[in-house]
Amino acid sequence: MSSNDSVAVTAVWTDDINTLKNSLRGSDNTVAMAVGVLQNHISKHVSKVYGLEPPLDPLVMQARYFPDVKPSDMLSVCRSGGLTALFTPNAETNRRIKTQLAQNAQANQTPVEPNATLATGAATTSQPSTSAVPPRKSRNAKKRNAASTANPSQVTMDSQLKEMLASMQKEIAEIRGKNESMRNDNERILSENESMRGEIESIRNDNERILSKNESLCNDIESIRNDNERILSKNESLCNDIESINSDLASVRKDLDAARVKHAQDVEALREVTMLLVPLHLRVLLDLARSKVLEHLGHETWEGLRASCSVFQLSNKIFDALKRQGVSYTPSYQSIIFLCSYNNIRRAGNTAAHSAKEDDIRHAILTQPLDSRDRECLENLFTYAYDGMQL
Repeated sequence: MSSNDSVAVTAVWTDDINTLKNSLRGSDNTVAMAVGVLQNHISKHVSKVYGLEPPLDPLVMQARYFPDVKPSDMLSVCRSGGLTALFTPNAETNRRIKTQLAQNAQANQTPVEPNATLATGAATTSQPSTSAVPPRKSRNAKKRNAASTANPSQVTMDSQLKEMLASMQKEIAEIRGKNESMRNDNERILSENESMRGEIESIRNDNERILSKNESLCNDIESIRNDNERILSKNESLCNDIESINSDLASVRKDLDAARVKHAQDVEALREVTMLLVPLHLRVLLDLARSKVLEHLGHETWEGLRASCSVFQLSNKIFDALKRQGVSYTPSYQSIIFLCSYNNIRRAGNTAAHSAKEDDIRHAILTQPLDSRDRECLENLFTYAYDGMQL
């Protein structure tokens, strides 16, 4: 630990004797963390000094510290004068210490040196004294003289610590007064308890009468218990029926899921067929329009009508002829050009007509009459097109 970053820390018990001193790294600890470390180790030290089992709980002790800085401040703000924490036990802790001291006095145990020093890195070690304990007053005087010679700022801290101790002693005196008042109240309560014993005896007699009534109630409860058992038996039968119904529902759900999958597959197949039929239907529309033109112009085939004409020549020829004849609902000139050209609609229809699957073609052939010549020719063409595959 760097000497520049270390901060002196002191933990003081309210008796001004049990004191722990050491230093902690100022940049690694906040004031609250340092007070927590001191609180943990002073509780261990006092527990060892007085032989308390189980050890004291650090969280039940009140802590005051000097100088007056925020708990969230880094410990380095106390580098000049160090951090001193004063810990006050609660009433239960004082009782345990007094009880243990009385037991030690009866057993003539050797007193233990209460002062100890925190080990490096905030580890606490207390060593029992093997020599006679000097009088408290002369030993404290030596400590104060040594502190005033070694560090003048420590003198100020000691005086402030004494003021804190005096305040704590005053509070202890007030608590003792309150305890005396509570003792008087307890004696009064004891006398009142004596008068209440007669009332308790009367209540006990009433309780006996109530117990006899309770016995009759117990018999009624036993009858109700028997009825409950019969109801439970019926409930078990209902539970079995419910389990059977749940099993049937699970089977139905399974079948429903399979039907949903099949339906989705059918819808997808229908969508694919629809997508194939749309361009075919549009191609049929174009063929119907061409047939209507051939009918009005008196030609047998489209190829015969077109001859060697270009698309625009053929369009002009058809448009003029339909106009001369006064045909109802005559298409526009652009529509006739669209009909005469090899457009995307015709191309998509041709693609759809040539993209049918083998099964689709087989099903289409099966729709023809069984003994017709078309059926026989289609079957032969199917076998030829699919390398000998029989229908």
